Amino acid sequence: MRNLFGISIRGVMIKKGKVLLVNEDYEGVWETPGGRMKHDETLEDTLRRELLEETGYDVKPRKLLDVFKHENHLHILFLVKPMNSIQKPRNEATKIRWFSKEEIKNMLEKHGVDDHDVNVLKRFVNGDLDEES
Repeated sequence: MRNLFGISIRGVMIKKGKVLLVNEDYEGVWETPGGRMKHDETLEDTLRRELLEETGYDVKPRKLLDVFKHENHLHILFLVKPMNSIQKPRNEATKIRWFSKEEIKNMLEKHGVDDHDVNVLKRFVNGDLDEES
């Protein structure tokens, strides 16, 4: 049976008051790291694989933050805790960067982040989400 929805699992990593985002050349906007779930994977398997590939961090999911539906695609966002020091990413994401609340606020005003991240990043900017949440 074919899935009715594509599913992407995304990780929200916050450290020292900043959030980690990635930018892939073909999309042109900043977004939380993550990607498509493979047929034989669990949510946690996908989350760990995608964040390791894109950021070099092995992570552990801490809390479900949001589910965003766009057309026939679901984005499931988790707050994550890094479990190791950074390794070299496998270069899926072209750019990786930590952003402050003020920078995220400016990006939200200019639509510089992907739609699936808007709700979670607004919570971050408003102080409703931090690494201890």
